[in-house]
Amino acid sequence: RTLDPAQDWTVQGVDMLSLAFRGEDNNVEQTMYVKIEDAAGQEATVTQPFAYAVQSEYWRSWDIALADFAGVDLTAIKSVTIGVGDGTISGQAEQDVDMIYLDALSLGYLPVAQ
Repeated sequence: RTLDPAQDWTVQGVDMLSLAFRGEDNNVEQTMYVKIEDAAGQEATVTQPFAYAVQSEYWRSWDIALADFAGVDLTAIKSVTIGVGDGTISGQAEQDVDMIYLDALSLGYLPVAQ
């Protein structure tokens, strides 16, 4: 998704990007990632640590600290990409189609340790 104009993701101390997702149990195991790009063209990618994420049949929330997107100007975010895989062939048959459902991409605050 391209954001026009670029957005400031640090307003009011926001420090987390959250994404709700689910997949299907018959999906091929693939990693999921979020990539952001700033207005100057700097990119950073964070990979979901759970390798079976796209096979989860239940809605999950993935909270990512904005600090994990090192090297990107968080005050000028130009685009967001949510992807699956690493750019190589997954090994699944060409006619096989996997499904992943995305919802509620939002900015928020990381939980404070008690």
